[in-house]
Amino acid sequence: CLRMRSPHLPFIICEAVNYSFEQGCACGESALAFAYFGYLKIWFEDDFMGGQRWGNMALKILQNAKQQGPFIRTRFVLYSLVFCWGRTLRKCAEQDLFETYELGMKHGDVATASVILGSHFRWLVWEGDKLIPLREKGEQYLKQIAKYNIEAAKVVLGEMLYIHVLTGLPWKQSFAVFDGMICDERSLLAGALSNKNRVLAFGIYLSRFFREFSMANYNEASNWAKLALPYSKALPPLPVKILFTVARGIIAFRMYREGKGEIYFNEGKDMLNEMEKWVKYSEHNAKNKFLMLEAEFHASTCEVNKAKEKYEASIRSARNYGRVNDQGLAYELMGDYLSSISEIPQAIECYKLAHKYYMQWGAVAKAEKNSKGTGLDR
Repeated sequence: CLRMRSPHLPFIICEAVNYSFEQGCACGESALAFAYFGYLKIWFEDDFMGGQRWGNMALKILQNAKQQGPFIRTRFVLYSLVFCWGRTLRKCAEQDLFETYELGMKHGDVATASVILGSHFRWLVWEGDKLIPLREKGEQYLKQIAKYNIEAAKVVLGEMLYIHVLTGLPWKQSFAVFDGMICDERSLLAGALSNKNRVLAFGIYLSRFFREFSMANYNEASNWAKLALPYSKALPPLPVKILFTVARGIIAFRMYREGKGEIYFNEGKDMLNEMEKWVKYSEHNAKNKFLMLEAEFHASTCEVNKAKEKYEASIRSARNYGRVNDQGLAYELMGDYLSSISEIPQAIECYKLAHKYYMQWGAVAKAEKNSKGTGLDR
């Protein structure tokens, strides 16, 4: 049911939980049912604490079951859908997911392990790990994942394209892993749409959105967001929705300040309200992004001092979590705002710091574009 994305999945999970209680909750299958039920609590009730409680019960059952049943899949559900909200994605990726991947390979569940490796890689990209080493790892991972799980490889490809755009490094032809069956992103998207693969279609649209957003092509990014949004609404809570929400909010407030209408200000406020929920339940992953969006809100309401305070708070928060990508973005946005209110010397200092952090991240193409757009290359 999960692989088919069946609407009956929640009912089956509830029945499995009831059956587990009747039978004593002793087997690995019970752990998987409890893990999924924890995720249902998050999905349908926004009960993140309740989800964690069910996740902890699943983990205890799993430990008692001594790696019997689908324990790799259970660990994956727990660490990618349930426990990830209460810790940074970097910690989940580096420790929990990678350990689960190694266990999966060791015990022969290579298909699930390949999906886990893809999530491990994806989350490190989102957390602002250095792009050049990630690019090399990504090429290796993509080949390995494609060997065991071609569908998982299709999803990972989006991160490789994202890295390629940010770094500006020569393209390494990652589509070669598909042995000529998929030659470019257009054919990949066509296949996803014809097969009604919502997860893959969402991933492709999202990748295009983030590529345009990261290069400050906000009009193009907005067009891709409109295509991704129906899929986002239909899918359950995923960590990437935090990134999607804050980026859409930034674009909306930017368009409002460019005089494109009150509708964009209202959309920005909706995104800010959504981020309040994320920061409540996943502070480690959402706080610096929420502060960044608050700064954009105050910039849009002409509250200069509040906007500056929130930009600086966002930068401090991003630094505390080691996200050089978000530090660069916050300085870039702050520079744009200061420039718009004619505080040019301060804006130039922000642009210089944005350039510094983008270069530390490895986003050379992004840093160079910013330099040209802000006049730092003169």
